[in-house]
Amino acid sequence: MESRPVTNLPRVDLAYNGATGRYEGTANVFTRFGSYDVAVYAMDTEGNISAPLKTSVFQSAGPDAYEDDNTEETASIITINDEFPQRHSFHAAWDLDWVKFYAIANQNYELKAYNLGNRSDVAMELYRAGDKKTDLIAGLGDLGMSGEEEIVTWKAPATGIYYLKVKNADPAVFGEDTGYDLKVYRPTAPDIGIIRGLVYSDVNYSLINAAIVQAGIGTALVQNNVFTLPVEAGTWDVRIAADNFQDKIIPQITVTSDGKTDLSIMMTASPIMGDIDGTGGITMVDLILALQAVAGQSPAGIRNDYAASGADVNGDNRIGMAEVLYIMQSLGGPRVKGL
Repeated sequence: MESRPVTNLPRVDLAYNGATGRYEGTANVFTRFGSYDVAVYAMDTEGNISAPLKTSVFQSAGPDAYEDDNTEETASIITINDEFPQRHSFHAAWDLDWVKFYAIANQNYELKAYNLGNRSDVAMELYRAGDKKTDLIAGLGDLGMSGEEEIVTWKAPATGIYYLKVKNADPAVFGEDTGYDLKVYRPTAPDIGIIRGLVYSDVNYSLINAAIVQAGIGTALVQNNVFTLPVEAGTWDVRIAADNFQDKIIPQITVTSDGKTDLSIMMTASPIMGDIDGTGGITMVDLILALQAVAGQSPAGIRNDYAASGADVNGDNRIGMAEVLYIMQSLGGPRVKGL
């Protein structure tokens, strides 16, 4: 699965300035913190384009590419053992950067902030999934001076999702020279390859954006509909889990050192009682279909696999009042005694 090409890039036309003897233009597109690659080319009157000359622009202020990530709910996913770090900055007073990752019990991980700006004095706190106000795993503190890297080795006490909060030790310091690179990795990982791909539903083929993918002790969370899983070279069973779907195992996937293995993974929806139309949830459409069936009609929207789908409420494999009442209750209607 190759990366999709970037289209609709911003363009600036340069006009010749006789006073300075050069072509000039103004670009107002460098609004986020970070580095920008710029290609400059010439075009003649017949539309022929020259080979580009390349340069770069660095924006030292403004929000970074992962904003808004100021709360655990908006935390960005950081890939363990990713080749490239995440580049963050503290663009405003009291700015927080939250990331999340999936860790395996009793495995060692290193959390590293480096390439710090002179005004960046990183402090980190690690939380387990749950109530972030009470489930603090470690206050990793501020181990260095401004501009000095922070690195902490940590062993996961349990398998699950963890949240890392990063802040400037002095929250009133922000803006220029507050950038830093962030990585989470296993310090003793051998040769690494990549498993990457997408996860989708067997119901309507929609992409699943909240799945966990694991191979060996390598883990990844799906983000923006795709996942990238760095894993030790070898042959692995790939395990996938997602809420409201049955767990899946894809056996014997071979990963080579520095190689990339692409997967397109279809997940089977878990049975949902009352899901008359088979869309993976309970809606007003299910209620209407159930009422039509009770009235003796045969509406076209009823799923073809109804008897085997687990959608039946009372086990008689027929749509009746039990299904109607259950769906009403699920949609927020009055609770019926005995259901």
